[in-house]
Amino acid sequence: MKAALWLTGKELYGRRISLMIGLAMCGLIVSMFIFVEWSLMSRESRIRGDIDLMGPPIIVVPPGRSMTDLRRFDLGSVYFDASSFVSPLVDELSTYVRAVDSRLSIRMPVSGRMPVSGKERPVIGIDPTSVVTPYDQLQDLGKNQVAIGKLLADRLGLRTGDVVRIAGSALSVNAVLSSAGDATDMAVFMNISVLRRLSGLKDAVNEIRIFPKNDTDMDPIRKKLAARGDTLRTISIDRGDIAENRITQTLSSHRYAIYLSLGAILSLAMMIWTYLDTRERGVELATVAALGGSSTTIIGLLISRSTIVGAAGALIGAGFSLSVKWFTDGAFPVDIMELAGLLGVSMCGAVFFSMAGAMPVAMNLSWQNHVALLQN
Repeated sequence: MKAALWLTGKELYGRRISLMIGLAMCGLIVSMFIFVEWSLMSRESRIRGDIDLMGPPIIVVPPGRSMTDLRRFDLGSVYFDASSFVSPLVDELSTYVRAVDSRLSIRMPVSGRMPVSGKERPVIGIDPTSVVTPYDQLQDLGKNQVAIGKLLADRLGLRTGDVVRIAGSALSVNAVLSSAGDATDMAVFMNISVLRRLSGLKDAVNEIRIFPKNDTDMDPIRKKLAARGDTLRTISIDRGDIAENRITQTLSSHRYAIYLSLGAILSLAMMIWTYLDTRERGVELATVAALGGSSTTIIGLLISRSTIVGAAGALIGAGFSLSVKWFTDGAFPVDIMELAGLLGVSMCGAVFFSMAGAMPVAMNLSWQNHVALLQN
């Protein structure tokens, strides 16, 4: 094996054009793999975000409340403390949870320009930095701004830029939300910190929306919530098998099919490259065998070449992909740990499929009659 490695190094140095062709083929296929992975990751993120807009699969409300109460924003006068209850709960579920949307829903007098002003309406406090919602306007709410449901805005005669009074405080209407066909059409959304100040409910929360990580079994989440006994009520929402399982399974199937195809292409490319290379220097390899080199030495020579080309090609392909991504996006595309994992998979896959492609050629060459080849 030492002889094979020494011969491999000498050969690669002496046949630099062939080496560059092999590295270019491997690097190109690895860069295709990385670009496909980034595209699928982006697609999965968008699809999962769209599914989340259907609503969370698990909602935590105060004990004694029901789904009907939740839909009417009538969650009573029992509240969770954000510091002593919600934060520890989120930490406990952090292994399984991707996002947590904590809200405060109460009824307060809302005044506009129409005679029906002054009646109590649902006012929902949200954290703009963590809210999961189909309304992008809620993510841009300032401290003294509100967003109003379409039906309520019509009844109060309010439009974007108008002033609405809630519990005596004047707030600016940042957006009138499009109709959702449910109770949110009659609700007011505002920053949860402002709502707590207006209502005097410091750190209060009465609705916790839980979004599990992709492909996470929700049974551990339900068990941890059930372990808290009667301090809360868990409401499960069935979003359907398509939303919970089939979409992610389909995306995974597509991913594996594409990667196997790229692996097969890489193996075929390395097989052809190795075959053409050995055809050019068959006499050299036969001389190695005639001088006492074993079949293991010849196989090791060709396999080690493919291993080196596969690993180096993976690094070149990854570097090329990062450069293109940086040039087009103007920023580093992924975090360091994600990049390290992607690079590791790329190198292992490139080495494996490169060796798989070179193995048939190496085995065939080792079985030939090298003495007869030299005589010819």
